[in-house]
Amino acid sequence: MLPGICRADISLAAPTSLARAVNALLDGWKQGPVKVVYGNSDDQAVEIEAGAAYDVIILGDPHALYRLVSKGLNLEPQRLAASPIILAGKQCDGGSLAIYDPDSDGIGVATRELLSQDGRWEQVAKKALLLQSASAIERAVKSGAAEQAIMLRADLAQVPSLHECETLSEQNYAYLAIPLRAHFRAEVGQFLGYLRSPAAAEEIRRRGFEN
Repeated sequence: MLPGICRADISLAAPTSLARAVNALLDGWKQGPVKVVYGNSDDQAVEIEAGAAYDVIILGDPHALYRLVSKGLNLEPQRLAASPIILAGKQCDGGSLAIYDPDSDGIGVATRELLSQDGRWEQVAKKALLLQSASAIERAVKSGAAEQAIMLRADLAQVPSLHECETLSEQNYAYLAIPLRAHFRAEVGQFLGYLRSPAAAEEIRRRGFEN
């Protein structure tokens, strides 16, 4: 690198619900700085449509991916991680419930769709704590504010007081979406190579996700 020229951060957009897995991946990346922006995949898709120039995108909501593809964005998506959405509880016979807010996270959107299929959503939405992250759900359970939670199976180990009561979806996928450009900066290409590597796949599996 020439004197006086600084390497720019790699910019990464990722869903809040996958923060634990993404942070683990970033811990394993030693080649340079990555600026990660966590948020709602749908909101981030809107930003990307408006021209936000992320180098790499991880989408936790397939609808956000379909939206970008339907708008004609040149993307190369591939599956990065998967985990079923489950209902977990201290007991499985009811109690206060914490769930992802569908207005804040793709897991919340998927939860609303799953519970709407059998007519449970309206009743659940009136009573549930609507939260924005896995850590917020974990805190609600540990503090006693919630006795049950709808969450990813991959996060269940973080809340030992809960056990799985019902599987709501067989798999919920997160996608690595790569904006296709004529030229990648060298460090971005190296980062993408790392995300596709066996070492990164092992980090994902260690956090309870499947590839």
